[in-house]
Amino acid sequence: MQGIEFDLNNGNGMQPVPHPTKKGFSPFLSLLKKFGIDDPAVANIVLVCFSAVLFGVALFIYAGGSSSTPQPTQEQKSAQLRLLSEMQNPAN
Repeated sequence: MQGIEFDLNNGNGMQPVPHPTKKGFSPFLSLLKKFGIDDPAVANIVLVCFSAVLFGVALFIYAGGSSSTPQPTQEQKSAQLRLLSEMQNPAN
């Protein structure tokens, strides 16, 4: 090759680099810890489910919560009928 040699017999060739990690709970996880959920994995699952429920509620509120259309009042119906009759029988 080009003069590159690797020492495969020596175990000190490549050392893993430790990555800094954040220790401790977030505020939400510490709140769940107060309620008796000590395992961070279970607490994360609870938080994901809670956020999914909140997202569903927000979608329901945004959509209006009702699938029926509002019915016109009697005044609106009579105004529409008057306008329709005027359009059908225009005054010359």
